[in-house]
Amino acid sequence: MKLLTKINRNFLFTSVILFVLCSYLFYFLLRYVIYCQVDENVTDAKTRIIEFVQQNGELPVAQSFAGNRLEVRKVKPGEKVTEQLKDTLIYDIEEQENVPYRQLSFLLPFKDEPYCISVSQSQFEADDLITSILIYMLIFITTLFAVFYFINRLTAKNIWSSFNDTLDKLKSFNLIKETRPSFSHTGIKEFEELNQSLNTMTKRIYSDYSRLKQFTENASHEIQTPLSIIRGKIETLIQSDTISEDQMHSLQQINEAVSRLSRLNFVLLTLTKIENYQFTGSEHIDLTSLLENKLSSLEELIQQRKITVTMQFDNKACLDMNASLADLLFDNLLSNAIKHNNEGGFITIAIQQKQFKICNSGSALQISPEKLFERFVKNNPASDSLGLGLALVKKICMSYNMDIEFISNKNIHTITISF
Repeated sequence: MKLLTKINRNFLFTSVILFVLCSYLFYFLLRYVIYCQVDENVTDAKTRIIEFVQQNGELPVAQSFAGNRLEVRKVKPGEKVTEQLKDTLIYDIEEQENVPYRQLSFLLPFKDEPYCISVSQSQFEADDLITSILIYMLIFITTLFAVFYFINRLTAKNIWSSFNDTLDKLKSFNLIKETRPSFSHTGIKEFEELNQSLNTMTKRIYSDYSRLKQFTENASHEIQTPLSIIRGKIETLIQSDTISEDQMHSLQQINEAVSRLSRLNFVLLTLTKIENYQFTGSEHIDLTSLLENKLSSLEELIQQRKITVTMQFDNKACLDMNASLADLLFDNLLSNAIKHNNEGGFITIAIQQKQFKICNSGSALQISPEKLFERFVKNNPASDSLGLGLALVKKICMSYNMDIEFISNKNIHTITISF
């Protein structure tokens, strides 16, 4: 969920709750004020009736007095009349229904005889007034709320546009192309501090990346060159007729160690280059042709181990990736399938439009298949393998967003790559 959307939702949710609560309180407050006014009106009518009797010396005979409903009756002998203010229902001929009234009843002596005077004011009009006021207030508040909501949304969108601009520039940040983002002036302190921090961070990233790239390039050259010289000298000495058998054995051990060190250096530097996105080129690679060439180059080794190879190729299977990495990826998979196979075993290769699968026989695994994707992890610790082949394979797959899965079922091992 976007930040602006979340802010607007929180604003909307809070406003609706406050709107409902305020409307509820406003209704009862308005009802209380109007009903108090009704009580005041009937009380004032009582005062005016008493003054009318005192001034005119007679009781009011009309059914209404000062806009109020009036009822005058003589108190029956033994009847007790006390002043009371109450709600009652009176049938209204015009409305043809019982209408709520607020009624004040009190005792008024007249010519030595007690009379009960009842002054009533209709609450029907008051209720209509409350309803009308409430409806208009709700319309007004709803309109005001909607205006505030859209103003707040537009204001927030305008403020956060600077942040979105920074975010877009970060998304276009590319170490390989060396396109440094240039953040614009926002006029907002927090965003300015964010942009300054990002500028400092990107400069440091570029600096670290450049140094690391230079190191890997130098290491690749400076380490491989002396290793090549050593191997060349060893091969020269091995071909010499003047060395003893013990010296020959020692030279072979040195040669094997140098070869292992050379392979280790190559794989580790390749992993570093992949992690730093230094393999930039991309080509349209025909998997069928690539694998056929690979199998052809490994044909002698396959025949020596008497391995049966079965192929199921889809001529339409292609990949868009760096040619060197593609070569390295499938070379490792095929070499592993041959190296860790049984004598007289089998290899099955299946290629579909969006999937590559290689299945081979071999010894049962002693560890989880997923562990073999980690660096320097080997199924057999005594093996002369570096333990980096599958780590390199997974790193290449990850760099191209390809899914890789390793399934082992006793003596049958299957690696599937989906792209």
